[in-house]
Amino acid sequence: MKIWAIGKSGYFACSFSRPAYGMLYSAAAANTAGGSAGMKLLYQNKAAGVCSDYAQMESLLFKVLNITHYYRSNFWMNHSWTVVKVKNSNGKTLWIPFDYGIGPSALLDVPEDVQEVLSTEAERYKIFLEGIKGAPTKKNFTTRDFN
Repeated sequence: MKIWAIGKSGYFACSFSRPAYGMLYSAAAANTAGGSAGMKLLYQNKAAGVCSDYAQMESLLFKVLNITHYYRSNFWMNHSWTVVKVKNSNGKTLWIPFDYGIGPSALLDVPEDVQEVLSTEAERYKIFLEGIKGAPTKKNFTTRDFN
């Protein structure tokens, strides 16, 4: 049995579409696009948060393109993302988190104590890459490496 726990967030709202599947963007009951109905879908494992949806879609795309990738999630941050492992034309291995673009986003809607820990790019890379065997603990590329 899966139990999903989502904290209150202004970032989220719930939308329904065919098939009967919801994307939970918010548990705020005042939200006209879902609210408690979205929480019920999450509990029934018929919904996923928007970051999870994007990360799963990216993971599927990377799989089709035969790119080494990792789907990551962190309950503490209430967030999901993907990380790709690629070699550039010079043979350098790049570990690239994909989170609203290249690299870990600073735009996360998280509690203040979490935001404080994620306040620097170095800390975000450390957390976004942790738990992946062989991955560095810091950003290992610059824009010059994209060649």
